[in-house]
Amino acid sequence: MGDVRKAIKYHEKSLEIAEKIEDRSGESECYTNLGNAYLSLADYRKAISLQYELVLFISSKAALILQAFTNPIPSTCVNW
Repeated sequence: MGDVRKAIKYHEKSLEIAEKIEDRSGESECYTNLGNAYLSLADYRKAISLQYELVLFISSKAALILQAFTNPIPSTCVNW
């Protein structure tokens, strides 16, 4: 096994960058990788916390996608 603590630092930096450039796929990958890294260190509280953050992140994005599909404005524009 490699240096997990070093990997965590890189994943945290990657998460910062993904958030800054609004790379949503990258953000979710970072949360997953960080959770797995803490899991391998047996830091279960931190691993669960990060997985919870991932669930919240995905849920918020799913709500935006659903809103886009149910928004009546695009259909109004098409009818013009």
